[in-house]
Amino acid sequence: MTHRELRRELIARCGYNLFELKPSEICVDLLTDSGTTPLSEAQRKAVSRVLRKRRTNERAYAGNESAERLRAALREVFPDFPYVILVHQGRGAERVFCDGFIRSGLWTLPQDLWRQETPHQKRRRPIVIGNAPFDTTRGNIEAAEAEIIDATTRLWHDPNTPLPFKGNVDVELLDRSLIRDGDRMACTLITATCNTAAGQPVSTSNFGEVGLRTSSAGTLLVADIARIFLNAFLNKKNLPYDVGITIQGIVKQSLTPVDLCLMSAKKDALSPGGGCILMKDRALYEALLPYAILSEGGKDYGGMTTETMEAFGVGLKEGLNESFLEEYTGQVAYLGEGLKSAGWPMYEPFGGHAVYLDAGAALDHLAPDDLPGQACAVELYIECGVRACELGTAMAGRDPKTGKNRHPRFEFVRLALPRLRYTRDDLDRVIKGAERLWKRRRDIHGMMFVEPEPPGLRHFTATYKWK
Repeated sequence: MTHRELRRELIARCGYNLFELKPSEICVDLLTDSGTTPLSEAQRKAVSRVLRKRRTNERAYAGNESAERLRAALREVFPDFPYVILVHQGRGAERVFCDGFIRSGLWTLPQDLWRQETPHQKRRRPIVIGNAPFDTTRGNIEAAEAEIIDATTRLWHDPNTPLPFKGNVDVELLDRSLIRDGDRMACTLITATCNTAAGQPVSTSNFGEVGLRTSSAGTLLVADIARIFLNAFLNKKNLPYDVGITIQGIVKQSLTPVDLCLMSAKKDALSPGGGCILMKDRALYEALLPYAILSEGGKDYGGMTTETMEAFGVGLKEGLNESFLEEYTGQVAYLGEGLKSAGWPMYEPFGGHAVYLDAGAALDHLAPDDLPGQACAVELYIECGVRACELGTAMAGRDPKTGKNRHPRFEFVRLALPRLRYTRDDLDRVIKGAERLWKRRRDIHGMMFVEPEPPGLRHFTATYKWK
């Protein structure tokens, strides 16, 4: 437990970078929901079974049984995707795909040539279009020298109207882009739920509409499915489905038009690590596998320990539980309503895994280059020991063409709830601390980067100072 003056010293010592704080220095940690879920009893049993077999070949580099059990679980949950590449976490999947499909020039070849020894001929700078990718996804796409077109629906620009599916792809913008730049389209990417767009879901019908267009254009449709179970649950809450349809059934409907999935196991699959790439096309699998072996490890572990593979396989099925999803999203809504009652402008509807404070609106005396999101997150920690994450100018980085700061539409502070970790008392502590901060918000100053500024993904390693 800490007090305000000690927290002021601790965060200053970290260069005002919340990523640098130690767990013992934090009262309630809402930095991320990624890899923060405690293992369930079933996961612990699966891990214990492997630990008891240390003298056997259970931990074999190739052909180990944990990998086979994990593949079987993935094929059970995602039966339309028979080809699986295992990776150490979601950003590993992003890296393999971006290197093996975009940077290599594979995207320029007709699908019947993916297995040929044909030199890859790059055309003009490739484009990835879709709803807004998250930070590491954007970083990997730009590292592959591709351009990103943010085609998130315009409904998402309104933070106050609680309409569902503000994470949808704008199909009219997609149509125009496919007509104008069809020869440059490497792929279309749907992120569900859309973390950058305040955790908003994508409707099953939007998946279908995007799929029709990409199929007609001969463009690969890719989905980031780290939170696809949450996305399916929010679909079920907001759309009239047949009685008895399961979360897995909605997931299947959503992913029917998708060609390839990138998955982090650290969110909906309730795992401490791991991830995968799921594919329908064998030739694409064979083209990407060498890149995975090069950066992630052998195909039967993908950089994961056997313990992680066991936790991933069990958590994958537990994460589909509708009662669990109801309780988890209820916690998020409780926190969102409490912060809204405390006076904070909030993005609505609340996300499936997190709530988003609109720091730009709350601190309207600060300009975007004053990094209001970062300043708000730092002051929230000082006030009540809550660690949150800035999703604003600091995270958005610089435009690779102009070198100037990108200014996203919103300067967010995201409070992401770890699954199965905090009680209502913990959430009340956050709400009361935020209420105190709201009353003194006009005293919050702007921030700036301490030089030298990191060249990319700067929010992870940057240091800051008060203006």
